[in-house]
Amino acid sequence: MEINSNHGKIEVTEDVIAQMAGNIVMSIPGIVGMVSVKRIKDGVAELLKREQYQKGIVILKNEDGIDLRLHVVMVSGMRLVDIAANVQNQVYEQMGQFGLQINQVHVCIEGIQIQG
Repeated sequence: MEINSNHGKIEVTEDVIAQMAGNIVMSIPGIVGMVSVKRIKDGVAELLKREQYQKGIVILKNEDGIDLRLHVVMVSGMRLVDIAANVQNQVYEQMGQFGLQINQVHVCIEGIQIQG
């Protein structure tokens, strides 16, 4: 992703974008973790470690910005739609503060963890 400034271009790699998005997602109440897009191993989703968040994020670049697809596990006992909306809002707002044009944030709920 390139951002033009008065002094030249700023390039932000997809890994950096994914790491930023992953850190934002993990700060949201109700999110247990992120899972790899290629997550299924014997039918079980394995939670990613912090340094692996990019494996749970698909970045789609287009002419006017970026679409993100985030693969998450949520906690039970909370409204999933509210958690997902919070993820969308926070990612959109916080990444926008860095000058990144985020068009859409898709939240893919890949699992639910039972509290207890």
